[in-house]
Amino acid sequence: MSDTTQVLEREEREAGLLEKVGLYHFFSRLFAAPPSLWIIQDIVEHNLLTAAYHFHRDLEDPQRLEDEGWVKMADMIAVEFTSLFSAPGKHYLPPYESFYVNELRVEQVEDVDCGTSFQEGSWKGFIGQRSTSEVRALYEAAGLEMSPEFHDLPDHISAELDFLAHLASRQVGALERGLLEVAADYARQGDDFRSYHLDRWCPTFLGCVKANPVSHFYHRVAVALDGFLECP
Repeated sequence: MSDTTQVLEREEREAGLLEKVGLYHFFSRLFAAPPSLWIIQDIVEHNLLTAAYHFHRDLEDPQRLEDEGWVKMADMIAVEFTSLFSAPGKHYLPPYESFYVNELRVEQVEDVDCGTSFQEGSWKGFIGQRSTSEVRALYEAAGLEMSPEFHDLPDHISAELDFLAHLASRQVGALERGLLEVAADYARQGDDFRSYHLDRWCPTFLGCVKANPVSHFYHRVAVALDGFLECP
């Protein structure tokens, strides 16, 4: 293989990784807060959801996911975001790994004086469990500093996507400096994080978002992210 070919292949690999970094950040932003009007306009004008869904596919005429009507619905989409991901209620879908993966264990307790007792058991559906501290430790070890504007738990979908963006960005930097082993280590960290964290719960979460009766916009966002994450 010639030096020119190697350079072209490396540059193509770096370009693909940079595009993944941008898409990780893009979806992170959509699940962190209600999208602004200009973001919705950008999504519709540039078919960003369609591009993300087909990131791993080579189709000449992909089916478009965007709806022109979204531009006039920015305020409504903000309400839909709150209903789905922010305000506990009938349609709330917790965007936290620990809610789907971890179990809250309770030992049997009997209080004779108060006449109360709790049976031993374990239950899912609680946030702030083991996954929260595990991913926080991984972020710190990899040098990721959470944005001061982010005030949620570390195992929030937005934070986990930002972490994958961070690792992919570090991988690009290592490749640019010719540090192939370092780049491979960042790639391994990303694969491990997908296997032990994001992939264990995100498909279930996105399935719930796709089935939601509240927001057509976030149904399509979930379809696009599911397609993007289909291949590592």
